[in-house]
Amino acid sequence: MAPQSVIWKLEDHTRAKHIILRKYLDAWLPILIREGRRGLLVDGFAGPGEYVGGEIGSPLIMIDAYQQHRADSLRRGRVKFLFVELDPERSAHLQRKLRTHLQSQPLPPTATYQVYTGRFVEAMTSLLANGCEQYDAMFVFVDPFGYSHAPMSIIRDLMACPRCEVLITFMYQGTNRFLDLDYRTKQQHYDSLFGTTAWRTITLDTPDAQTRQRRLHDLYRQQLLTVAGARYVRSFCMRDRKNTTHYFLFFATKHRRGMKEMKRAMWKVDPTGNFVFSDCTGLEQGFLLQNDDPAILAQKIYNHFRGQKVTVDDIEEFVLADTEFFKYKSSLSLLEEKGQIVVYGPEGRRKGTYSDLTMPVLFS
Repeated sequence: MAPQSVIWKLEDHTRAKHIILRKYLDAWLPILIREGRRGLLVDGFAGPGEYVGGEIGSPLIMIDAYQQHRADSLRRGRVKFLFVELDPERSAHLQRKLRTHLQSQPLPPTATYQVYTGRFVEAMTSLLANGCEQYDAMFVFVDPFGYSHAPMSIIRDLMACPRCEVLITFMYQGTNRFLDLDYRTKQQHYDSLFGTTAWRTITLDTPDAQTRQRRLHDLYRQQLLTVAGARYVRSFCMRDRKNTTHYFLFFATKHRRGMKEMKRAMWKVDPTGNFVFSDCTGLEQGFLLQNDDPAILAQKIYNHFRGQKVTVDDIEEFVLADTEFFKYKSSLSLLEEKGQIVVYGPEGRRKGTYSDLTMPVLFS
């Protein structure tokens, strides 16, 4: 449920989400914003810009990621920040917060920002009508409180823009709560959210809560792939203080490098590779299990490609698209040491090196 006040308390799961956002932008910015290129960063549900404890909100996190980055190439490209907020009071608060921040830390001439007071759909419709082709890269953070403000059709149209990536909060708890209720506009909102009527069968033949959660998650993921046109989709589960699922954070992109960097950011928050965060344990939780053992991925790779001859590029594609991992060369090295793969590299290739993505690899 959306807070009623202008500013509110920062919850641990939101803090974890902000860590993922910041870590990803730290990697994304120097890759896509450089000399001769134009980038757009959108916060579609920007909020007031701060929390009651003085912590900064996502718009300031975006600004800080840009200002504090060490890469000089960022200043040679052009970037625009677009912050969308429906509530007039929160929008005004955000504008004051930005003005205060930028008085002490001005943006360079190559960077601009705009605060749009209105609905996310209206702002994105205007953006698309004016031509998103003017931007070489776009990152859109879609972080609503409810389920009726970010239709799949808008996500689809955004993903059609050149090199656009989206990070979406899918409000599972609210969506699930109203799934069985009969109210006038529910079907309209849910059809729009998912971009399909397939969610309706989930209300009829789901035997238990865990199965329902999995099916709703998988349906939304599938729609990002098939309707929105993403090539890679990864989710991160956020749980509340009762350790029940509050929402899923979905990342969708068409670009392999983007998925690699987002996975790297997610591993920072949950180094088990399960991509789950719970308010009941908090950010100071001690992880007893680390699943980054290369032997775990080595077994996944071997099981998937056993008996085949593929390229290193095929292996990288599998790892990034279909597993929770993003680093794989140590795993290949283990397989090569055990004689489970033969690598057909160029003469003089050093064993355990896989920099050439075209190299054939034979799995026994």
